Amino acid sequence: WARDERLEEGMDAIRTVARLGRAARERMKVRVRQPLRTLQAFIPVRDISAELIGVLKEELNIKEVQFLQRSEDLVALRAHPNFRAMGKRFGAKTQEAAARVRDLASDALRRFREGAPLRIEVGGEMFDLASDEVDVREGPRGELVVESDAGYTVALDPHIDDAWRMEG
Repeated sequence: WARDERLEEGMDAIRTVARLGRAARERMKVRVRQPLRTLQAFIPVRDISAELIGVLKEELNIKEVQFLQRSEDLVALRAHPNFRAMGKRFGAKTQEAAARVRDLASDALRRFREGAPLRIEVGGEMFDLASDEVDVREGPRGELVVESDAGYTVALDPHIDDAWRMEG
């Protein structure tokens, strides 16, 4: 028996994208019979055939599929302070430190996840934050509905205009 490993890898990727797409639709409370314009995805597999993309479009009732080079195009990172850990270190200045943590840029948080130091200024003094002082969470960019799992990130636009509603 001859195996087409490229096809198998592509089909596994499409199954994962479809599962995440269905989860995003569920969160949006939009049934599959309602067509949607675009699905955007970041996936670790680079070579997906047009036939498999067609299967995905049909499975999710999507008109267009866009594969992105970076998941950062779909999600933004946000920092949430861990008050228990920060309170021990910053004492009376914990609220100021927490405000600085919430203001941290997504790029700085991405580098922090990769091992780079994360610094804030509190009371005119610079502090390196410990990993237990900050909780870094992913959130969708804009109004997209995003689902992620195992290196895959899928986003659906929740807007349905009257023409799309009538088609559904």
